[in-house]
Amino acid sequence: MADYLKQSWHYSNMSPVDTIVTWVESFAQFSKNTGNPPDTHTFCQEPEWADVVQWCLARSPSSSIPLSLYPS
Repeated sequence: MADYLKQSWHYSNMSPVDTIVTWVESFAQFSKNTGNPPDTHTFCQEPEWADVVQWCLARSPSSSIPLSLYPS
């Protein structure tokens, strides 16, 4: 899962926090759609999730765009 989330990061222009919120909302909606109540507390305690959150927070939006292309 973490590898796919990290890959998806490169196609997003959202901030790290907005990205994480979107991921959690998507997982919660998926749970509801499959008839399972979302358990975001347990999900957020998973070591793999903690690792991907830390990875995401260490990035800046559009981190794949060279800094020279950002306006000064």
